[in-house]
Amino acid sequence: MTPRERLLRALKGEPVDRLPTEIGFTPMAAEQAARWLGVAVADLGDVLGNHLLPLAPQDVVRVDGPISYDIWGIGWDNTINDGFQVHVNPLADHESLRTYRFPDPDDDRLYTGMESAMQRNAGHRAVVGSIGFCLWERYYLLRGLERAMEDLAAEPSLVEELLEQILRVQIGIARNFVSIGVDIGYTGDDFGSQRGLLFSPATWRRCIKPRYARLWGVFKGAGLPVVHHSCGDVRVILDDMVEIGLDMLNPVQTHAMPPEELADRWGDRLAFAGGICTQKVLPFGTPGEVKAHVALCKRTLGRRGRYLVGPSHALTSDVPEANFRAMLDAMGVVPRLAG
Repeated sequence: MTPRERLLRALKGEPVDRLPTEIGFTPMAAEQAARWLGVAVADLGDVLGNHLLPLAPQDVVRVDGPISYDIWGIGWDNTINDGFQVHVNPLADHESLRTYRFPDPDDDRLYTGMESAMQRNAGHRAVVGSIGFCLWERYYLLRGLERAMEDLAAEPSLVEELLEQILRVQIGIARNFVSIGVDIGYTGDDFGSQRGLLFSPATWRRCIKPRYARLWGVFKGAGLPVVHHSCGDVRVILDDMVEIGLDMLNPVQTHAMPPEELADRWGDRLAFAGGICTQKVLPFGTPGEVKAHVALCKRTLGRRGRYLVGPSHALTSDVPEANFRAMLDAMGVVPRLAG
């Protein structure tokens, strides 16, 4: 069974020879793991047997010293290797709203290298059309987080207008991903904190839900499964997300949502990804605690087979080597090293 076949079957709850696995890294953590394993950073996915080949729009169009500007005009600090920080919000004031031009989803620069990546993959891993910072996050990256939260209360018409423009771009990108031939549609938007949603469920249902129904509809209309990434506790809207087409929730953040509850309430309708705690267990636990935690995730989230085993987020550089290797062992990942 190839990683692609295994992952797509697990998404549907069909029998697999073993649970699929996926491990992601921040840049600093990737360099660290590559040193531990004696491989190149670019080879980590293959060495660790990752099941996904993510394709994301290549949207950096200009670099000005420490700031990289994406196709939306958002300026990112390119000196940070274990996270990210935004320095320029192009729609921070109302004057900019009058002159701003939204990106063209058919801009060829967005898809640079995707065809060759798929040819090299040759159907081995499941190809994911990834749209990160999708709607809500793209909104606050354009406006700034504080202004965006104020807009929800004070300028709902502006929120609706800008979200509609953002959605138009993302739908165009989704359609192009379908044309390219991806296996899975993936969106990323953090809706939750560890204590609940970032805004009321009513606000999410008014502003976000109908637009995601349209966006996910592009993938679902092509017969593709949908994976959504949201950090935090999103249990209050999980039924809504399943209703409009969600197939897999990424990640399960175990300090925000109990895996037992997720498995009991949604495990017959939803697949899960992640769960292995990057917040406390991996950086601060013992190797024995890491192994026990991975076993718990596999036993609960994987009880119906609909589980992509992996960390709850990209591994960061504070994870000790002993814990990294304990995680691999408990996941059943044997690095494919030359010789």
